[in-house]
Amino acid sequence: MTPDAAPHLIPNPPVGVAVIGVGLMGAHHAENLAHRVPGARLVGLADPQPGLAERHAARLGCPRWTLDYQQLLADPAVEAVVIATPAPFHAEVIVAAALAGKAVFCEKPIAHRLADADRAIAATRNARVLFQIGFQRRFDREFVRARDLVNSGGLGRIQFLRSLTRDPSLDEPERVPPGAIFRETLIHDFDVLRFLAGGAEPVEVYAMADALVLPDWKSRGLLDSAVVALRYDSGALATADASFQAVYGYDVPLVNLVRLTWSTTPNRVPRDHGCIGSWTCSARPTPPSLFILSPEFEPKLQPRRAVITAAGRRPAARTAAPRWCSRSRR
Repeated sequence: MTPDAAPHLIPNPPVGVAVIGVGLMGAHHAENLAHRVPGARLVGLADPQPGLAERHAARLGCPRWTLDYQQLLADPAVEAVVIATPAPFHAEVIVAAALAGKAVFCEKPIAHRLADADRAIAATRNARVLFQIGFQRRFDREFVRARDLVNSGGLGRIQFLRSLTRDPSLDEPERVPPGAIFRETLIHDFDVLRFLAGGAEPVEVYAMADALVLPDWKSRGLLDSAVVALRYDSGALATADASFQAVYGYDVPLVNLVRLTWSTTPNRVPRDHGCIGSWTCSARPTPPSLFILSPEFEPKLQPRRAVITAAGRRPAARTAAPRWCSRSRR
């Protein structure tokens, strides 16, 4: 969404948004909210690391910063929050924000444990607040077009899907938590494989991973390469694979193999001719210098614009919430 393309969708006055957790991704979200998301106004930053929120607030002209995110949740100027804390703390901050009546946009994953994910979802439903997870591939125009093609039935029956994620470099392995290649990278692929499966659901999953880029880091729990195989209840098969270092740049294509059905005349019932076709969609590969934190990487902006457009205005409420600590760098 842009101001020129859809002015009637831009909230006026702007929605007051606070960012909770301003490490690598949180700072990126804050900058986009301050400069690139129509209808949004950055009103607060929170991070427990001394000096971090203060420094970003000064840089972005944000009027308020704090070490304690609860202070932002009690502020009526905050109508929505972007949660970019470390993933293990997502659920408790989602619950606190929901209890405070704030619309919530949360970085993926929603949680590391299923029970925490269920708790977060229940809190947002009970509070009747908007809630969105940052799966930006769903907003890329190529993936949207692919979903439309699948849902129309015009492609025929899906037989095989393949999704992959390639990050351009692994320069700071110390920042990568154990299991991140599944929980925080391939989770995008798991999401898009369901998004483009025509309603089919996985019933079998097999996974393997290793430290192929930095073997010396394996003993510390870092796995940098992974492959996952899935079978759907429709009989279709899928694979997803990821690498933390592809020197050609960031890349996230998906390939769908289908059994084609078509009719040779307008009035005949389509028949299964047993032929195989394929199509590919991609969020456009980018060189390492651009990567996903670049302002030019448009798909990353779209989920935030969607939740800002829909954000309702509800009075904030003071409430107790679980403790949140630790650093917010992602």
